[in-house]
Amino acid sequence: MAKTTAPLMSFSASGKIGKALVYFSHLGRNVVRGLVTPANPKTEAQGDSRLLLGAIGRSARAVVSPSDFLTDAKTVTPAGQTWVSYLITNVINIFGSGQTGVAGLQGAMTGSTPTNWNSEGVSVSLSDLTISYAGAVDEITSGAQLYALASHAFNIKSSNPALFDRAPYTTAFASWDNAEVTAFVADIQSEA
Repeated sequence: MAKTTAPLMSFSASGKIGKALVYFSHLGRNVVRGLVTPANPKTEAQGDSRLLLGAIGRSARAVVSPSDFLTDAKTVTPAGQTWVSYLITNVINIFGSGQTGVAGLQGAMTGSTPTNWNSEGVSVSLSDLTISYAGAVDEITSGAQLYALASHAFNIKSSNPALFDRAPYTTAFASWDNAEVTAFVADIQSEA
């Protein structure tokens, strides 16, 4: 129920009237606006987006600061962006967004030759991310999060060969085996 001071020619009002109007004071002025009730519909598309963004964001936790990986990643990060926001942008450009990105990232990791992505992901304290209302793929594993970091490094290397010019990045990404995945984890975990 709205409360007023000096009715009719009101000096102030606060509260809502029905489910239509809200009266309040903002920056010293009396304001009225329509009542907006926020909604969180938890659609599959929303779940897919949250799953992908959450997983990529979590993957950044595995990178030690300072490290050679982080130095190279920050070198090409556009001005005004953090390296994590550039990582997210880059991974979405590689795999797609929403359900396409979720399925693309998880499928690329599963289809790769190395079998130790998940165990190495767990070794750097990454955990599987699940969102129950996501679409067909409702989980991104710790290995897929690690795979996203490696994909980011190779995408940077393809446009700037002077960066990531050391093992395991000197071996083509498609040719990686378990030893390269282990060396990659050592690179993101070693202090510069």
